[in-house]
Amino acid sequence: MKKSTKIYLGPPGTGKTHKLMDIMQEELKTVPPQRIAFLSFTKKAVEEAIDRAVSRFKFKKVDFIYFKTVHSLAFNALGLKRDKIMQSKDYQKIGEHLGLEFTEVGALDGTSLMDKPRGDRYIFIHGFSRARCINPKVVWDMINHDNLNWFEYLRFEKTVTKYKNQHNMFDFADMLFIEHDPIDVDVLIIDEAQDLSTAQWKYIQRTFANVPRVYIGGDDDQAIYEWGGADVDFFIQLQGERCVLESSFRLPESVHKIAEGISSKIQHRTSKPYQSKPEAGHVEYWNDLEHIDMSTGSWLLLARNTHYLKKFVANVRDRGYNYMLKGRPGVAKIDVKAILAWEEYRKTGVLTPKDKLLLQDYTSTWNKAKIWHEAFDKISPYQLEYYVSMLRRGESLTKPPRVTISTIHGAKGGEADNVVLLTDMTATTWDAMSLNMDAEHRVWYVGATRAREALHIMMPQSRYFYQI
Repeated sequence: MKKSTKIYLGPPGTGKTHKLMDIMQEELKTVPPQRIAFLSFTKKAVEEAIDRAVSRFKFKKVDFIYFKTVHSLAFNALGLKRDKIMQSKDYQKIGEHLGLEFTEVGALDGTSLMDKPRGDRYIFIHGFSRARCINPKVVWDMINHDNLNWFEYLRFEKTVTKYKNQHNMFDFADMLFIEHDPIDVDVLIIDEAQDLSTAQWKYIQRTFANVPRVYIGGDDDQAIYEWGGADVDFFIQLQGERCVLESSFRLPESVHKIAEGISSKIQHRTSKPYQSKPEAGHVEYWNDLEHIDMSTGSWLLLARNTHYLKKFVANVRDRGYNYMLKGRPGVAKIDVKAILAWEEYRKTGVLTPKDKLLLQDYTSTWNKAKIWHEAFDKISPYQLEYYVSMLRRGESLTKPPRVTISTIHGAKGGEADNVVLLTDMTATTWDAMSLNMDAEHRVWYVGATRAREALHIMMPQSRYFYQI
C-alpha cells in the first residue's frame, strides 16, 4: 500500500496540535484506537490526545496502546522493566570507580556545561553523540572541553558499556537502537516533530515503515532542543505533502511583527507566512522591572539562563505577587493550610489534634487573639514578610499564581496574556551563540511568541544580550 504523509507546519498559536487532534478524531470514526499511534515529544501532549479521544468517543484510556512518547513506546515494545533502566545511583557507582562526579543524568543545555563537573559533561557527550548518531569526537570538538581529558572520556564510555552489560541494564538511547518487530497500525500521528532526535526519527522510520497514513506536525522555527539531540535539519527535509497553518489565534499584530523580525534572521528554515489575530496588542521596552504593572492578567517572566531567574523572584516577592517557579508556587501549600487552621482556631477556639500537630511548627504561642502573622513566630521571616506583602497588595494566598517565572526553554508550549523577556545572557551563552546563530534566534523567537496581548522587553544591563 502506498504511504501518504502529510506535514502540518504550525507557527505559534496556529493550532497545530488541535489540527492533529481533529485528524485523530476523524480517523477514530473508522479506525479502532488500537490501530492508531500518536507520538509526541512530551507526556503532556500524549495525555491530552488520549483525554480528548476518551471524552468524545466511547473508549477507555487503556484502548490507546500506542499513544506514547517515543522512548515510552520503545520501552514497552521491548518489554523492559524499570529496574533495568540506568538511574542516577548507577552512575554514582560508576563515578566512585572512575573518580568522577555526576549531578545530573540526562540532557543538559549545552550552554550550561561549563558549570558542571566532568562526569556530567562526559554524560552529555555520550548521550548527544548517540541521539544525533554521530561520533563522540565530533561532539567533543563542538564544546569547550577545558579540564576534560579525551582518554578519560573513552574510559568513562567503556566503563558505562561494561556496567550495563554486566548488570543487563539499558539507558534511554539503547532502547532506540534495539530492533523489534514493526508495529502494525493504520495511522501514525507525530506531534512536536521538530524536537525529535536523529535516533528517534530512525527508530520511527524503522518501527512504522509500513503505516499507510502518516500525519506530522511541527515548526522548525520553534526547534530549541538541539542540545538535547533534536535534529531540526531532519525535520526540515521530511518528504510529504506540506500544509502551513496560516492564522495565529495567539499573537496580536505588534507581537507578531517582533516575532517575524526574529525568525527572518534564521538562515536555515522553512518559510511559513502566517497572519496575526486582529488585535493590535502592544510591545514595550523597559529599563526596570519595577515600572511594569503586573497587578492583573497572567504573566510569563522569561530569561535565557537560570542564573537570571533570581532577579524575577526577588522582584515579585518584594511587590507581593504570587508566582510559580519550576512547577512550585511561591506560596507553600502547607503554610496556607496552617494559616487557615489558625484562623479557624481564632474563630472557634477549637483545635483538632491534627491541626495542633501542624501548628506546633509555626507558633510557640497559642494566643488566639493574635492574627496568624503575629502568632507565627517559627516561620521564616523571609517567607512571612512575603505573605504579608501579598495580602497588602490584595493577592490571594489560595488562588493559583498569575505569574510564572521560567527560562525560555522551560516555557516551551506555554503562553500568557503578558510576557516579560529579559534580554541579558551569560557569557557562555554569548560564546555559544556565535557558533550557532540559528539556534539562538529560535530560542528568542519561542520566548517572544508566548504573548497573547503584550510583550515587555527588558533593556540589557550587561554586555552580553540578545538584540530585539
